[in-house]
Amino acid sequence: MKKLTLLCLFFCLLACQKKNKVLLEFNPPLNATYRMVQIVKEVITVSDVMGDHQFEITSNTGYCFQVVEKQEFISALDVNFESFKLKIKTPTDNFQYNSKKSEEQSSPLAFFYQKLLGQKFKLIIKRDGKVLTVRGLDNWMAAMLDSIGLNDADLRRAIVNSFNQFYAEKMLRQSFDRIFHVLPPKPIALKESWEATEKEATYYFPIQKNVKWTCTDLSHSKVTLEGYSKFATTDSISLLEQLNIQGKYHFWGIETSNFEIDPQTGWILSAKRLLYLKSRTSVSGPGSKNNPLEVPVKIQRQIRFLPLSAIQ
Repeated sequence: MKKLTLLCLFFCLLACQKKNKVLLEFNPPLNATYRMVQIVKEVITVSDVMGDHQFEITSNTGYCFQVVEKQEFISALDVNFESFKLKIKTPTDNFQYNSKKSEEQSSPLAFFYQKLLGQKFKLIIKRDGKVLTVRGLDNWMAAMLDSIGLNDADLRRAIVNSFNQFYAEKMLRQSFDRIFHVLPPKPIALKESWEATEKEATYYFPIQKNVKWTCTDLSHSKVTLEGYSKFATTDSISLLEQLNIQGKYHFWGIETSNFEIDPQTGWILSAKRLLYLKSRTSVSGPGSKNNPLEVPVKIQRQIRFLPLSAIQ
């Protein structure tokens, strides 16, 4: 009788463990609308013989996401740019833009943001949160330049290159992938941990991070995931053939993450990533191979993704 009681207790505990696990999948309901803000702040410090030079970029982009199509393994969302704030500080110049005060600003960059406001693109996301495609912006840029009669090839190229650094479809796909593609591959329980690999092209440095994720809170309304990664590279060499310049770089850093997720829909309720990165780059040309120029670089980056109502 005692053995039978222990056996029943064992199966009850096993059932409770299974019941307390949750499978997170990206499955927001059709026609659902989410108004979110993505805030990115980066501080880049470049050191040389003249001292430290600091560059600071803070962007605040408001998005409206609407689920417009559902299939078995994917969701399609229409995304609108609803607002922009941008602040750039450099050792020689400053720039600010706020779409709510656009009438006060007349610079070329401000004009570009005014045109981008209200534009729509499509986001295709798998059930595991992986962003498959972003469509609708690359062709828009060319059409916008045509509409204002800009025919100068060099100027068009410069504007397109600036646009591609932030809002090209490839860049947006990578940006949103770092927000949505964090869902665990299997059902998880409270305090459970797992590892995942993330790849990112940051400032022309390809980064591969092994992230340890842990579920730190689990309820019917919210699941909290915390991530930690420590990464470094061996020395890497790249050759700029056109300029006959050889660059050798080594970088290392850490990143911490905190995500709050709706367990019913897989929607990211809020997200925060903090990156600290150091890099040592050596550059040498045909006449300076024995005396390369070393340029230490430090990067601090904070990414936040949260509801519009949280900052109003």
